[in-house]
Amino acid sequence: MAEQAKKGKKRTSFLTMLVIAILIALVGVQLIHLRSQIDDARSQLTALQSDLDTAKQENDALASALEKADDPEFLQELARDQLGYVTPGEKTFYDVSN
Repeated sequence: MAEQAKKGKKRTSFLTMLVIAILIALVGVQLIHLRSQIDDARSQLTALQSDLDTAKQENDALASALEKADDPEFLQELARDQLGYVTPGEKTFYDVSN
């Protein structure tokens, strides 16, 4: 009877160790998966921060242009650069050598 108790105890401890090993393996797989998700989230955060910085710069430029909207010199320069307007009597030369 003492031998059966030892076999039962050995079998129980073996099964316990096997279950613990399987649980540790599952936890390890989950940790690796979570690490991958964290890395993806960090790269996404970096991209979003870059987009935010770009949007802030564009917003600042637009706010600056809005402040200058009543300035006649700014409007004249804008019309010249973007629309190709000229003042009366002014001659425009285009470089066609390109």
